[in-house]
Amino acid sequence: MIRTLAAALATSTCLVALASPAAAQTQEFNIPADSLRSALDTFARQSGRQVVYRGDEIRGAKSPGVRGARTAEEALDVLLAGTGFAVRRDSSGAFAVVRVGNATIGADDDAASPKTDKELAAEIVVTGTRIAGVETASPTITIGRKEIDRTGYSSTAQLIESIPQNFGGVSFDARFSDNASLLQGSNLEGASSIDLRGLGAQSTLVLVNGQRRAPSLGGRAVDINSIPLTAVERVEIASGGRSAIYGADAVAGVVNFVLKRKFSGFQTDFLAGKAEHGAAEYQLSQTAGIDHKGGGFLINYTHSQQDPLDIADTPFNVSPSVVNSINRTLFIVPESNQDSVYFSGEKSLSPVAKIYADVLYSNRKAINKFDIEYNDYDYRATSSSVYRSTDLSVNAGLDISLSPVWNMTVSGLYDRRTTNYSSSDVLTGAGVGGTITSAGGDKNSSTLWGFTGTITGSLPTMFGIEPKLALGAEYRTESNVIELATLNRERDVASAFAELSLPLIGGEGRPFMRRLDLSLAGRIDNYSDAGSTANPQVGLIWEPGAGLTAKASYSTSFRAADLVTVAASRVNPPTLFIRSRLDPTSSTGSSLVLEKAGTDPNIGPETAKTWTASLEFKPRFAPWIKFFGSFTSVDYRNRIIIPLIGSDAELVLVRQNLFGNLINRNPGTAAIDALQASTVPARIRNLSGIPFNPATQQISQVFPGIVLVSNQLQNVALEQFEALDFGFDAASNLGRLAVNAGLNGTYILRHREQITGQSPSFSLLNELGKSPDFRFRANAGIGFSGARADVFVNHVRGYSNPLSTPVSWLSSWTTVDLSVSYEAPKADSRWLTGWRFSLNATNLFNTAPPQFLDGVSGIAFDSANANGLGRQLTLRISKRW
Repeated sequence: MIRTLAAALATSTCLVALASPAAAQTQEFNIPADSLRSALDTFARQSGRQVVYRGDEIRGAKSPGVRGARTAEEALDVLLAGTGFAVRRDSSGAFAVVRVGNATIGADDDAASPKTDKELAAEIVVTGTRIAGVETASPTITIGRKEIDRTGYSSTAQLIESIPQNFGGVSFDARFSDNASLLQGSNLEGASSIDLRGLGAQSTLVLVNGQRRAPSLGGRAVDINSIPLTAVERVEIASGGRSAIYGADAVAGVVNFVLKRKFSGFQTDFLAGKAEHGAAEYQLSQTAGIDHKGGGFLINYTHSQQDPLDIADTPFNVSPSVVNSINRTLFIVPESNQDSVYFSGEKSLSPVAKIYADVLYSNRKAINKFDIEYNDYDYRATSSSVYRSTDLSVNAGLDISLSPVWNMTVSGLYDRRTTNYSSSDVLTGAGVGGTITSAGGDKNSSTLWGFTGTITGSLPTMFGIEPKLALGAEYRTESNVIELATLNRERDVASAFAELSLPLIGGEGRPFMRRLDLSLAGRIDNYSDAGSTANPQVGLIWEPGAGLTAKASYSTSFRAADLVTVAASRVNPPTLFIRSRLDPTSSTGSSLVLEKAGTDPNIGPETAKTWTASLEFKPRFAPWIKFFGSFTSVDYRNRIIIPLIGSDAELVLVRQNLFGNLINRNPGTAAIDALQASTVPARIRNLSGIPFNPATQQISQVFPGIVLVSNQLQNVALEQFEALDFGFDAASNLGRLAVNAGLNGTYILRHREQITGQSPSFSLLNELGKSPDFRFRANAGIGFSGARADVFVNHVRGYSNPLSTPVSWLSSWTTVDLSVSYEAPKADSRWLTGWRFSLNATNLFNTAPPQFLDGVSGIAFDSANANGLGRQLTLRISKRW
């Protein structure tokens, strides 16, 4: 039939011919908005399919582009949407692009009609912009459904932890790190949060279908465990500041979980897995949906169950002779079960209007236990705690085509996260004078609701430039309640934003200037408790020649303190700790310090400036491979942190020059007495071993010469971050073999912190509990007739342990993952049709994490940068009905 098509097209016909794949497969497309000729040529290179078109007919036509994981047919439909052209296809896999309504071509009955601009807008708005068909100027990582299936992971947390740009510090076992942050240390509920660049989980904005989520962890960060991986279509990660587009919190970047919105039929998924030392898991998921021209719906139910992993059952339980305590029971993976329901539906009200709704509900129960003997203090502590978390999110809206080039969306969002906590604790032994029992509980709820209105479209063409514009306004209310601590807070945020895309030079430009796009964005946010902020964003995309693209962006960002921090700064008196710290100026080698903890009452918002630059190269002689590299720089001011954590706290007097006025070696009696009077006796913790009664005695009298250290949650002067990301993606067909390979790596050039404007900065890299400067993940795969094998290599560079004497080095950690799968081709025998089987091994060779024996938790590895799961085998079975 291809001969018939080519003959019918006759003169001025272009045939872009590459090796055709044997069967329709989903693959990643990244084709920017451009001339239709350029878009079709790029499509042919990326898909390996034949495309026939008449050059004179498509001259001057523009394509909106396409991005994401799609089949070649789906991608071409999107490329042609709104252009006035349609596609005809034959059994050989070749495509012919013709004008709509051209009856002289032998059209197949199943040829798809082009989609409307309204449908297109819903499909190809990418994270980092609000304008359909526009490419963001900042580095972006997209993980499609195909890539997710190849990993064999069962949860969103596992997927995010595998990304080198994410610092896996906020997870259940990371709370045992000797440099655990406030978020890490308080994570008893088994939450997992995203921490791009190691700038803090609160500095990464997490979206689901482009909408915000109510936070967990006391209202501080989003728990991604509530997002079922089975419902995820793709994950888009936009690096760098995005406050001009999305508002606060998008300092390190934005992670958008795009959930499935279209599905026809039924699909059942079952997963079972087990790690080397326990932590068995089971998962059952059912998806059903209907998709037709007037609308459709999808519903997904997922049940997950996780058995605990007790450190006492692993080789990583450190001897009591090392840490002066022994872990009889210590869960580093909690016992948990979760039920999630996701619904997405849309309905056309008319040819120009549709309504849609997304609903996500999750209910999770996590059980945490520990039983520890403290030899130094002669007592034993046991605890059992239960966390029950529910999350309900509803996003609904109306989408209206105002004209062929203008679209309006009005949407509302409601999200409520509630966590109930109960515990039972027992202390027994001579060190506590017998047996002490206690029971407690608390309830935390975070609520987010609001409305957004956006108008997007194209402005009149001027000087050959067709500008695209987005205008919008938002209003939202955030609230957080912690019942036991009576830390209740609410704020309102009103926002207005605008984004302008200017394609200055199109795909037929002059030499070294094939394409030049300029983007401008700005946003004003008014916080009822933190004032107003305005944040601009500028982006530039330059394509000097075919296959080479350079990008650059500049933006400012803003983050208000989370509600629980603001509430604590208003009501909580400080907590005072009396303890011993290493001190090289003391004749005994240590000195007593009075450490002031709590929250600074003068805490304020954070601000940041971000620069990014990137290069992408697709050789014309090898269109199946893409190389990429990017540079990111963040100048982060007024960071809200606890300055002294872990080794920094232990070595505070050793590194005194780094912490400026946080340390006062000669505070004087009056200052110590005033500080003691500012709190209550119950908030004074004596860890010195010297008898002291805070209700009847003065600290200044019992501990003369004590050093005063301020370690409240507070704004610090500056944090600077610079990193290079690099890698490649390659995919091709060698006959009937489909092969692919890739690499994603990051090298952190600089990550430094400066506590005050006068103190020197110090590095936050390559030290226990902090981020190593070099990570990568490489992959290679091969497929043949439905069978696939994929190998992944994960590498974390070694770093120092300052708690040992002398300072020691933790070696690098390299693990290998393997995934093998079989998916029956459609033409296979009936009993196998629709089945997919996969077997996955994470840490295939059971490589132990680098040994760390100097911590206080009794765990022989750095839980911020490694885990004790060992080899983990997972079997997944899927059936499409």
